[in-house]
Amino acid sequence: LHEIISATNRDIVQQGYHIQAEKRDDSMHLFMHTPSRTAIHRNGEGCICGDKKYTLVQLSSMVREQSSLFSTDVITRPLLQSHLFPVVSQIGGPSEIAYLAQVNPLFREFGLATPYYIARPTATLLERRPAKQMHDYGITFDELTGDIETVINRIMAKSFPKDVEEHMKHMSASIRSAFNADLESIISFDPALAEFANQSFGKIDFTLKTFQDKVFASHKRKQKETRERIYRLGHLLFPNRTLQERVVNSNYFLARYGLGLVKYLYDQLSIHESAHQIIRLGEEGER
Repeated sequence: LHEIISATNRDIVQQGYHIQAEKRDDSMHLFMHTPSRTAIHRNGEGCICGDKKYTLVQLSSMVREQSSLFSTDVITRPLLQSHLFPVVSQIGGPSEIAYLAQVNPLFREFGLATPYYIARPTATLLERRPAKQMHDYGITFDELTGDIETVINRIMAKSFPKDVEEHMKHMSASIRSAFNADLESIISFDPALAEFANQSFGKIDFTLKTFQDKVFASHKRKQKETRERIYRLGHLLFPNRTLQERVVNSNYFLARYGLGLVKYLYDQLSIHESAHQIIRLGEEGER
């Protein structure tokens, strides 16, 4: 069991995925209830449970004679499940399917059929007001799951006064042009000054960019209301930086839209769609 799991975990990591269920190398994937639930680990030629040591013969005898004292862990639980109630297919969430990928090879080892896993539908409910804000600002759901500051900067850049931006570009270009115009005649008597001149203008250019950043920061402060609105939008649709369905209780939507929402979601959700789905809702009482 240990060799199969280790090989499977290495393969998962090599393919760029993470290990969902991390277990110690000496884990026997079994718990003993003594009466608390205590993990059993390999210990040389035997095993250890809490502060007690057992030989494999002793442990095997206990399993046969006192099976109610033992239970499976996260790795072996699907095997016991399929042994008792053969599973043809299972709908699971992303985390569940990720750890079942570690277990798949074990089904063959125990002569069990490997279940066919289907990803459960995952969706965000989008009400009319946040939908309008997303449309007005040109924000996609994917953007809200990323860096909110990046979204804010993009929107602020669009609303930045064009005349100020043009003036700053003109000022920067004028200074560069004036510097270059007289540079050749100034350093003609000593070409070695050229490198120092370039370094000097580099400092000037850095100062100009710092000034531009200050102007842009001032603009961002003036747009505080817009900034807060976008953060609220992100919190509504991607609360605590995770999917809405993992944070917001369904009672909020049921209280607002009524029990008819259940049938509406049933009709809207596609169980064959692997991508995250956005389901639009209307105002109170309408969809």
